[in-house]
Amino acid sequence: MYWHEDKRLLLIVYVDDLLLSGPKQHMPRVWSELGQEFKLQVPAGDDESTHTFLGLSLIHISEPTRP
Repeated sequence: MYWHEDKRLLLIVYVDDLLLSGPKQHMPRVWSELGQEFKLQVPAGDDESTHTFLGLSLIHISEPTRP
């Protein structure tokens, strides 16, 4: 894990999976900077609302859900 205090970003690395969490405005630049050091690929099926990490599909839902 790596925490960037100024940008308030958390980077989690496990073998060949990366998860970046924090304010959206910093994401493109940080991914670009990481891409200069590492060969990065977006997993198949990932888009604005679906992200894969450790083989799990994480889906962002903007509306609250009720049990």
